[in-house]
Amino acid sequence: MIDEVNLRDAEVDNALLIHVGNLKEVRRLDLSGAEIDDEGVLSIAHLPLRELWLQSTNITDRSAETISKIKTIDFLQLNSNQLSDEFLANLKSMPNLRDLGLRGTRVTSDGMAYLARHPKLKELDVYHTVVDDAGVESLTECKSLTFIGLSMTKITENVFPHLARMPNLTDADLTGNRPISTDSVLAFERDQPRIDIEWYRK
Repeated sequence: MIDEVNLRDAEVDNALLIHVGNLKEVRRLDLSGAEIDDEGVLSIAHLPLRELWLQSTNITDRSAETISKIKTIDFLQLNSNQLSDEFLANLKSMPNLRDLGLRGTRVTSDGMAYLARHPKLKELDVYHTVVDDAGVESLTECKSLTFIGLSMTKITENVFPHLARMPNLTDADLTGNRPISTDSVLAFERDQPRIDIEWYRK
């Protein structure tokens, strides 16, 4: 039984994915850096995947409908793709999704409102996006969040009241956001000792 297929940075195209689609027992599939697009993802939509890495590929917002069919996914990495809020709007409820990576995508604060439809989402990374305080406010509806990555975003010190409203949050990465001061971080950690803040000014 083949449980894991790691094709990270390999010479992978849509044609090869047709063969990967024949591996019926695959649970973990890493296609990071592959020359695949929305058509290629169709070839793996029937697999019982739990972990799927699609960072730095050529997928677009159109792949949201295809990925929505893989209800077994709990770990989904989409970093460094040209995905927008439309992708999040069309990504139907993923009942097992726990970890979502959106680093370096084109998502905005508007798209954060769609993430509450994934009831088990615990870890979210929107590093190097334009998500701001309003987006984090929308994320307070994601009651299961334990970690949020907000490094190099558009947040300000107004983000702290929203973080405090997240009932299960234990860690937040706020590094590289100049509007935030050391004093404000230390004050927040005194008031909210359950939440550990990673921070430095870039």
